[in-house]
Amino acid sequence: MIQRKVVYTNRKILQVMADGSHWQGLPRNLRAGILIVIAFIVITVTVLFVTGYPAVAPGILPGPQVSQVQLTPGEIEWIAAHPLIHICPDPTLPPFEFRDRNGEYTGIAADYLSLISSRTGLRFVADKQDNWSRCVNDIRLKKTDILGGVYVSDLRKDYLLYSDPYFRTPIVILTRSPGRSGLTLENFEGKRVATVEGFTTQKLLREKYPGIIIHSVSDTRTGLREVSLGVDDAFFGDLPTATYIIAEEGIPNLQVSGEYTPEEPYSFNLAYGVRKDWPELTGILNKGLSTITPAEREAAQKKYISLNLYPPVISLQILVSILAIAGLGVLIILVILTWNRSLKMAVREKTRQLSEELDERKRAEAALFRSEEKYRTLVEYLHVGVYQNHMDACGTFIWANKAMWEIYGYDSLEEFLKIPARDLYVFKEKRDELELALKKEGFVRDYEIQMMRRDGTQIWVSLTSRVRYSPEGSVDWIDGIVEDITDRKKAKDELIRANKNLLEAYGQLSRTKDELSQNYDNLNKSQKALDLARKKLNILNAVTFQDIRNAIFSLSGYFELIKDIAADEKLKVYLEKQNRLVGNVTESIKFAENYQNLGLTPPRWQDVRQTFYLGISHMKLLTISRQVNVDNLAIYADPLLESVFFTLAENVVIHGRNATKITLTYQKVPDGILLVFEDDGAGIPYERKANIFDRKYEDKRGMGLFLTREILGITGITIRETGTPGKGARFEIHMPEEVHRFGEKQ
Repeated sequence: MIQRKVVYTNRKILQVMADGSHWQGLPRNLRAGILIVIAFIVITVTVLFVTGYPAVAPGILPGPQVSQVQLTPGEIEWIAAHPLIHICPDPTLPPFEFRDRNGEYTGIAADYLSLISSRTGLRFVADKQDNWSRCVNDIRLKKTDILGGVYVSDLRKDYLLYSDPYFRTPIVILTRSPGRSGLTLENFEGKRVATVEGFTTQKLLREKYPGIIIHSVSDTRTGLREVSLGVDDAFFGDLPTATYIIAEEGIPNLQVSGEYTPEEPYSFNLAYGVRKDWPELTGILNKGLSTITPAEREAAQKKYISLNLYPPVISLQILVSILAIAGLGVLIILVILTWNRSLKMAVREKTRQLSEELDERKRAEAALFRSEEKYRTLVEYLHVGVYQNHMDACGTFIWANKAMWEIYGYDSLEEFLKIPARDLYVFKEKRDELELALKKEGFVRDYEIQMMRRDGTQIWVSLTSRVRYSPEGSVDWIDGIVEDITDRKKAKDELIRANKNLLEAYGQLSRTKDELSQNYDNLNKSQKALDLARKKLNILNAVTFQDIRNAIFSLSGYFELIKDIAADEKLKVYLEKQNRLVGNVTESIKFAENYQNLGLTPPRWQDVRQTFYLGISHMKLLTISRQVNVDNLAIYADPLLESVFFTLAENVVIHGRNATKITLTYQKVPDGILLVFEDDGAGIPYERKANIFDRKYEDKRGMGLFLTREILGITGITIRETGTPGKGARFEIHMPEEVHRFGEKQ
């Protein structure tokens, strides 16, 4: 229709030119100038309308044409077995599939299915779901059979089969009009581009164009509105859906400024998605699609896509400029013909001056635009709230950045601007105090105040504001910055409470320290008194034991003298028994002397290997080998630990009979260390094992195993015998974790 109007206009121009009565009366130079201008206008208008729009609809995919569906017997049988095919349409994908105002399933995909149904016998029913994600979940669970509009992708091959593509979706860049054309995504580095959350276009921008500021929106309709209102610089998405929504919403100021060409030819092709276990249905759909003619495809597209968003090659403003210049040219020709050459020179000079002034103004406007764009982006993405509001009774907001309305819990700028500033204060009188401070000083800095979020939650904010005055001196508006300091305030209060508790604890600790110091002094005095008493007692015991030993020695001597002079054999027997009793008393006194020193000296860490060798250093063990494998093990024990190893070795010499070897090893157990002392002698009979550590055991010699157990028990160490009679004795010394350690290897 547009091209027919162009032809008609050109024809009228030629008719006027052919009319000699109007044409011949003009001067020759004027006729030549008019002919040049008219020819220029005709060529310009023709190029504008003929080349301004794409000649071929980009969505129609060429393919093989079949006049009639040829179904195999198996496919006919499959259709009979599946009389009803469920399809789950995407409710947000017009014009391909959506529900009209009556709730009926419609769109390009629906029209194609209607044609396929009439030619194959398949019957389709559309399920209702709120969003696309639920449709995908249903086909995964096989609750539905077909997805109407799916981009062909390997990401869904685990649960979907694809029909042949029925539409190639152009992916375009939409901007406000009038604007430039032929743009690419590289032209939007550092600019804000809207795209639908979760769509392939969003993933493409994130992976391949990290320099673009991505604004994710919930749907195409929201993204187009954001661009139309100037919130975003461009929208990146598919052309058919954008065209349909722009026509439906009546958005007047958007145009296609560029088109994205994917690297893979199959990208952004729409197809039907069929459940994985129905390959038969995929084949039937493909056969049905092959019968749809180009005319039918074009009719389905034009039914839903009637608006062309591609801008003309020459914009309306340029055309007006061309016509104006052409008119000025005619005027200049007339002036040249009627005025002298000097006037022509004056016009040229004036034209030059105007051109320079215009260039300077354009450069200034471009610099201003870049500056505004830079600071707008900076303020928009600050992490603190920035706002402007009136100093009226309600405190009406003029503008705020995203951080501002997010601090107060609102979802959009439009919603936030409806809220009076007074309603955000927990205590309304605090706002009056703030206004007084602003009127008096003209600004406030780091003013801490309690505010209220949308859900009623109270928060602390730090506010810095400055009053902006008009030339007349009245208040125009207030510029302000708001920072949420709730967490910092809580941390500060918590720190104050912690300091208070710390001071109280410090006071209690000081009092406890004084009490402990006093108790320590008393304990030190008691310890000194106890040590003095022990020393005196040891001196007394030493004197007493010495006196008893002297008396026993004298008594033994008298027994020997009497035995030599006694003639009666019976008397000699009695004397022998008395002599043995005196020996027992001597042995008991010697044991008591050793036992009295037990525990007098504090325990200390002792190297096991070194202590063992010191303990047996005074023994004659020429026929007995020693094997020690204790690494660098050390024991926290009484200093008499050396006597423990002496006693164990002495028992081998006395009771081991034919023993030839002594071994000292260790092994780790869950609750500590076992130090094992064993020999290969006669061993200990089972009936005597329970008594060998008894104080009154009749076979003890010297200090005895009783004293060994007592020495080890001072630091919680235990000892037991686990050997086998006839194979040798085995003493297991158990050391808890706190009384053993491994030092540097020696």
